[in-house]
Amino acid sequence: MNYVLATYGALDNSHKLLKCNEPQVNLPRELEGLTDRPPGDISPGDIWWPSVGCGPVDDWWCIWWTTPELTATRAGMVRSEVALWPREQVGLVEDLSQVLAALSGKKTITLAPQNHLEIVANALLCTQGRPVIICNPLDIWPDIIVGIWRQLWPAARMDFSARLALIPPQSGATTNFPWIIATPSSRGQQWQQPFVRIDLSNPYVSVQISRAAKYIAGHQDPILSEVLQKIPPNDSDLMHLKQAARVADNIERLNIAGDFSDALALLRTLIVMAPTNTKGVKYKNVALSKLLTHLPSLSSDQVELLANIDLSAVPDSKILEDSLRSRLVDIVPILSTEKSIPFLTKLKLDKAQVWWQTNVKSVIQRGFDSLNEIWLRAAIRWLAIPEIESVINDFVKNDKDIESSLVRAANRERWSAPQLNQILKQAQKRKWSVLHAWCLVSSKLSVADAFIKQQAFTGDASPGLEYLIHNLPSDAVVKTIVKGADAGLCRLAARLTVQQPSLLRLIDVSKASNRLLWATHIQLGGEAWPKTLQSEDHGNKLLEVVISGKNSYNLVEAVGVNLVQVAVDNPRRKELWSNLSATELNNLLPLVAKQLIAAILGEPKNAVKSAFHASDIFFTS
Repeated sequence: MNYVLATYGALDNSHKLLKCNEPQVNLPRELEGLTDRPPGDISPGDIWWPSVGCGPVDDWWCIWWTTPELTATRAGMVRSEVALWPREQVGLVEDLSQVLAALSGKKTITLAPQNHLEIVANALLCTQGRPVIICNPLDIWPDIIVGIWRQLWPAARMDFSARLALIPPQSGATTNFPWIIATPSSRGQQWQQPFVRIDLSNPYVSVQISRAAKYIAGHQDPILSEVLQKIPPNDSDLMHLKQAARVADNIERLNIAGDFSDALALLRTLIVMAPTNTKGVKYKNVALSKLLTHLPSLSSDQVELLANIDLSAVPDSKILEDSLRSRLVDIVPILSTEKSIPFLTKLKLDKAQVWWQTNVKSVIQRGFDSLNEIWLRAAIRWLAIPEIESVINDFVKNDKDIESSLVRAANRERWSAPQLNQILKQAQKRKWSVLHAWCLVSSKLSVADAFIKQQAFTGDASPGLEYLIHNLPSDAVVKTIVKGADAGLCRLAARLTVQQPSLLRLIDVSKASNRLLWATHIQLGGEAWPKTLQSEDHGNKLLEVVISGKNSYNLVEAVGVNLVQVAVDNPRRKELWSNLSATELNNLLPLVAKQLIAAILGEPKNAVKSAFHASDIFFTS
């Protein structure tokens, strides 16, 4: 490609443009300073030439070769030959060696030793924008520029810059440094941070040379070359080359026996390099194919790694989503508490890619709606984790069917105190009475405390109270209830005594609530007078209730046959008959009469006593 050729040198004791092969071109004024002698004191015997520099200048890209002008009348003057290209075209220039040979006056330009190029390239890739200072014999400096240039892509060539300098820029000088700077070895120590200094006089210092650096140094790398061809960089950032090298590494590993991590690493890098689904398609399909191979056996940690993959940059991504959902069905409901927190936290806003969140949410919702046991157990475990409360609230509905199913599932898990407290909070918030009661039972509270806390439940406490009655120790439940005076609890307790009639022995008949429990027990079909009841205790107390005029809840009518003897023997029997209702009297009186008649006829020695009792009964009634 043709270029503009200009010469700068001594004119009127100044450094100025001497000639240009295209006089009509307006050359950048900045070139006068760039092509002058490098600033800094020069001692006799110092060799600073050839001072070769290059880089963008205004709308041009220039390269110059500067040497002392020995014929000038003024000491310290230099002569510079400059080649210029329009900046937007210079990227097409493949080789600078012939240009530099022409600028130098037919000096032969060869490539620098490859180990030198490797060290320079490696430093360039590792400095993150800081200029690389090369301390070396200056005779190979032009060769280094030529060597680096050959492997750069067009956009990088447009920005590539190099200078020879004797001293670091002074404080306050521009920070728009060139990519690489050459300085004589004797001046290397002057260059400190932020500059990165390498000494090519000792190029064999042990350093790990990256694949990308070897590529810049001229190593043949067909895979990396193809990657750069398929995904050409659109700017001068050398990070693109490092990414391309990672792609090449992963492709090689996948071609041998790569695993999930290699495939994912490849896809991640490709998405950064080619953020649309029309670029890098060949390699993205390779990564996708390998991911699909491993998806059926992925762990939850590995599935989580997919959460920040931008699938909009991946062609044919639907097949990945379908396969992922199948795997999610297997792993999500069995997540441990420790795994659940980071995994489900990614469902919060902006914590993961929307596609990943959508698929996970879909699988969870379908699982919960199915009321399948494995999902119910997952739901109750997640309700016990405060860190994901806001996430789970979107899935678990507040209906009774789910509540009862969750209680059954909860009984199949082991719980810590903090977990139970969190479930208790959820139960209170959702007004789940039974789950609330389950928490109280599982918390190993005393029976009395459990009933107190359940009665304080903000909602319908009854379902939970019934749960307590049937899931706490029966004796303790009845003892606790009969000590109080809560009629509602007594009615509920009757359902328990129907199943276990012997528990009636614990009632205190003198208490109205206890009599209600007994009466309800009978109404529900329970055994009216279990063997554990004692006539002398329960019977006499019941008669005392009647005699005192209190509500007996029609118990005399129900258990009259068991009251005959205590009615006969009761010292206040005269008062008894007058306080019985007609129904109770008609029920109990014949039984007592029959008992007395049998006693008179069967035991003559007790006839007088029995007759006396009979007179009390018959004359009173």
